[in-house]
Amino acid sequence: MTQIDEVIRHGQRNRALGESILNQKSSRSHSIVRFTLSMHKTQDLISGEGERLFSELNLVDLAGSEALDTKGGGGDTINAKESKNINLSLCKLVTVINELTKKQSHISYRNSNLTKILARSLGGNAQTALIGTLSPLYEQLVASRKTLDFLKTAKKIQNKPFKNASKTKSSCKDKKKEWKVLFVLMQNKMQN
Repeated sequence: MTQIDEVIRHGQRNRALGESILNQKSSRSHSIVRFTLSMHKTQDLISGEGERLFSELNLVDLAGSEALDTKGGGGDTINAKESKNINLSLCKLVTVINELTKKQSHISYRNSNLTKILARSLGGNAQTALIGTLSPLYEQLVASRKTLDFLKTAKKIQNKPFKNASKTKSSCKDKKKEWKVLFVLMQNKMQN
């Protein structure tokens, strides 16, 4: 876990943060942590035939949509540009989710880096869970409602997860290594 913690801390250090009226530390970028898990099961030691199983876990923290009039970024062009980029990215994510729920033949994953990265999680071989953050402030009622609408729409996506597996066959080098290990183990057992 130490390596994982260090990688996550490294990503957090590189994450863009800014200050707004509502938040002292406002996220100015999306954050994605992807874990790829892989396992090889050998079914026949002699031929080396087996199966490789793999899966991905994406933990995504989306930057919230930005309204310059409530965030206090009106005069700051950098803040305004960041806000436009965040909103554009979220808009393209909503577009992809709408296309998926309507089961359209073409899904526009390639229109943004975010949707390209999340394509398999959104409309592929995946189980997806979403958590929305709402504000208790009356002034944020519209934003909270938009978040709930987004989650309601995303919940309609119907993925069909299946086992990620591929047939494998070990190379001769792999077989020689395995046999050497087995030979050493047998020799040690015979000596004991």
